[in-house]
Amino acid sequence: MNDNIRDIYLELNAISQIMHLISLHDEDGSLAYLDYLALRIDDLLVRLNRDSLE
Repeated sequence: MNDNIRDIYLELNAISQIMHLISLHDEDGSLAYLDYLALRIDDLLVRLNRDSLE
């Protein structure tokens, strides 16, 4: 994985983790979209990681 892709991967991973943490403390469900977006980012990160290994 080249440095630029690695930097993007790490940044998106950090964003995803923050979004997951925020959604865990959402008492009324109004931030449920954050968890959905974080899961979508996670899926993209898996694909990025898999593609970089090929």
